[in-house]
Amino acid sequence: MTFLRCSVLALLAACVATPTAPPDHPVVNVIGISGSLAFDRAGVLTLTLDEPCVPTVHEGPYRRPVIDQPTDCSRPRVLARTPWGAVVPGEWRDDKTLTFSPDWAKTGLDPLDEHVLQILSQPWTLGDESWLPRNRDAVRMSELIGDATDTQVGLVSGGPPPHLEVTAIDVAGGALEPGGATTLTIRVANKGEGDAYRVRVTTRSSIASLHDQVLSFGRIAVGAEKTRTLSVHLPLTENAPDTMLVLSFVEGNGFVPHDVSRRVQIRPAVDAPELTSRCAVVDHDEHEPALDAGEHIDLRCTVENGGPSAAMVVIDVWIDKDGVVRSSAKEIASHGKMVFDVPFEIPRGLALDSTLVIFAQASDLRFHRTAMSMIQGVVHKPKLCTPGQLSRAQYDAKIAELRRALEAGDLSQDEFDRYDAELVGCLK
Repeated sequence: MTFLRCSVLALLAACVATPTAPPDHPVVNVIGISGSLAFDRAGVLTLTLDEPCVPTVHEGPYRRPVIDQPTDCSRPRVLARTPWGAVVPGEWRDDKTLTFSPDWAKTGLDPLDEHVLQILSQPWTLGDESWLPRNRDAVRMSELIGDATDTQVGLVSGGPPPHLEVTAIDVAGGALEPGGATTLTIRVANKGEGDAYRVRVTTRSSIASLHDQVLSFGRIAVGAEKTRTLSVHLPLTENAPDTMLVLSFVEGNGFVPHDVSRRVQIRPAVDAPELTSRCAVVDHDEHEPALDAGEHIDLRCTVENGGPSAAMVVIDVWIDKDGVVRSSAKEIASHGKMVFDVPFEIPRGLALDSTLVIFAQASDLRFHRTAMSMIQGVVHKPKLCTPGQLSRAQYDAKIAELRRALEAGDLSQDEFDRYDAELVGCLK
């Protein structure tokens, strides 16, 4: 039995004034709720007052006493606030007894969560006072939540093993919808010889809103099947065409199946831009430009937006990911196009006559839609130096390095001669 001592001022109820009392002298019933609180197996918290509601006496006109007749107490409304955020109104059984009955199916708590008992052990507030559940009260609450949500928390060891199978993974409408919520339904059946206990499924996915979500099934009896649903919210900016969904199991006695995987389609966002891009190196052959190592080029990209919404677009250019160059952002209207000129330097260390690929990706910053272009070129001429800027000492150092590469077989004689010719041409 838990005892509660509340402030008298916390619960004042104004009764209806009788004809014997003038309107400016209402009779007030005072309820001091010193008493006891008890939590029972049915999940009801009961407050039993030490004293019932009683009328008080006030002075009437000419200092004559006025008493409420008969003793019809207006019972005040008392609210209990639970640690999971619910507000439970008290119900008066009589003038001395209040009961609080939470809706255990609507707590929003997972009875199999490892932190649920910690939450359920937090105090309830009643007016200015509180009630602190005992550990056994918290355990009983978790059982009540489990029973109300068909997620039983009990565990029985021993006996024949269960065999769990995922019998359905259904996506409402056949695909996840960016910009809204889509219902994912998972059904699990027990086709073994024994019951499965405390069954939980955790989702894994490249989509953040679908990753690390827990669905609790509780006990699944032999031959039974249970269904759980998950509301998946995708941002309108999601542009992946699909995602791999992996389901991982936990069972109270360790009888878990292998992970189950399923590829889930994602429907393209209706209002998103649709980008296409064509790029070329300015003043070079359009199909296979000959480029010099170290050369400064301008990459010209024409980006079109065939979608219903405007796009805020940037162009990223690279040969390897360590040297990405980004353009300034430009807005492209629906069904419009824009030209981007992006300055870019061809790396100096590329081998003579080697093939290089320049990547140019147009990206919409609002909806994360992309369009990729690739330009394949050939390193036509090395760029080891700037004409007229190479000192004799610098020349000697570079030619010595080239000779070592020649002797090691990393350069052919023809390549060595062409590099040497460029170095000589750069001498001051």
